[in-house]
Amino acid sequence: MGITTLNCIYYIVCYSIMQIYEELFITQNNNNQFFVRNLIVNGVYIIFVLNIKKNIRIMNVPKVSVIMPVYNTAQYLKEALDSICTQSLYELQIIIVDDGSTDNSPQILNEYQHRDNRIEIITQVNQGQGAARNRGLDKAVGEFIYFMDSDDILEKNCLATCYKYCCEYELDYVVFDAKVIYDYHQDLHLPQYERKERLNSSIIWNSSSLLVYMLENHIFYPTVWLYFFRRELVQKEMIQFPCGVIHEDNAFVVHLMLSAQNVRYLPYSFFKRRIRQNSTMTSNFSMRNIVGYLKVFECLRLLMLTHVNWKPIIELYLNHTINALVWQGHRLSFMEKLKTFISFHNCSLIKYASIKNWIVFWLKPAK
Repeated sequence: MGITTLNCIYYIVCYSIMQIYEELFITQNNNNQFFVRNLIVNGVYIIFVLNIKKNIRIMNVPKVSVIMPVYNTAQYLKEALDSICTQSLYELQIIIVDDGSTDNSPQILNEYQHRDNRIEIITQVNQGQGAARNRGLDKAVGEFIYFMDSDDILEKNCLATCYKYCCEYELDYVVFDAKVIYDYHQDLHLPQYERKERLNSSIIWNSSSLLVYMLENHIFYPTVWLYFFRRELVQKEMIQFPCGVIHEDNAFVVHLMLSAQNVRYLPYSFFKRRIRQNSTMTSNFSMRNIVGYLKVFECLRLLMLTHVNWKPIIELYLNHTINALVWQGHRLSFMEKLKTFISFHNCSLIKYASIKNWIVFWLKPAK
């Protein structure tokens, strides 16, 4: 709003106030009239200007902060950036955290920043995806948060649709689906991330009930890029990612779902998950996976101590996740299995896996 327009509105408001004043106080002393009239008019002006400034500040707050960690993904980075910069929802803060890339990623980021002034680039030494995401959260000012991966693709109407649903139904977050795209051919047993036939999209869920339903029906995918959520919720609950490990999404998503109230599932595959060589998804199961999950379990067990009412749901998550983890552990060497078993024992986690899966863990030969 320009100064001229503001002044015009001001004079109209003041004139109207003075007319009302004349009708109400015409019988009073002229000097008192002049003093009171100016007092009222100046008071109205101050309140009016403060309200205008407040509204302008609100208008300037981005609707969504998109946070994208980047580490050596130059081959796919342009496609990922294009899918964010061309979103139908324009009011975005696009935070890119370059986590110490050594390829051509920094040059691509600078090129896009010159094109689009919504892009903010943060550069740091390599600390891992969890630390990079936390750094982006610290800089976010949008009403909502969305985490994007730098080698994947987001449908053009994703953010606009999610924002519309969250505002219209006063939701803490929405969760949607994804499709897998293969960068190379390999027979992998990976999640397909589509739940249209198994999850009710017509109701507003209580978030913890949704988590329980997903776990019990084996359709819980703890990947943060399937969630679009209010920044205020994350700030209030101080939700962050564990640093220095993989599988950090698990701790963040479970904490988010336990903290939220009204949520909704959107039956749209907005996200395109790229399966490529040398990524976390396609790497062989190893002690790195065990270490990452142990950190996640530690974070969630701390939540059980501070939120006793969350304990049954967290234990349900531990039961499902640890059983799957122990079964996959048969791929480890004998010494790695021994180290894993001792770590699980020290953390009181052995009880969450079935005897059957422990037998598989120890006796099934690695392929």
